[in-house]
Amino acid sequence: MECKKCKSEKVKRNGKRHNKQRYMCQECGKTFNETGAKYTEEDKKRALMMYTNNCGVRKTAKFIGCSPTTIVNWVREAKRKIDKEIEKSEPNYSETPDIIELDEIYTFVKKNETER
Repeated sequence: MECKKCKSEKVKRNGKRHNKQRYMCQECGKTFNETGAKYTEEDKKRALMMYTNNCGVRKTAKFIGCSPTTIVNWVREAKRKIDKEIEKSEPNYSETPDIIELDEIYTFVKKNETER
């Protein structure tokens, strides 16, 4: 048995909750039980695929068998991971650029012919 947070093997039994044994990490103090994850990574991938293909959050949740809040949390977690990858790959453009190029844009705005 190891801690889910710090991966330490220094855990001790810490009572029961709903007839399930609870454990407490002696390193970080986190309490947990020995059950695994409720949803697999495949479920998460399927839910994210449905979400990105314009399936609603409620319909996705009903299909996966979880709450809509869980789907929203998975989407937010995926966005954070994507943002971190983008930060790593893009150069920092915080400095003022040396050269700026603009294209000409011509628009016509019709003015009322009668003035009041």
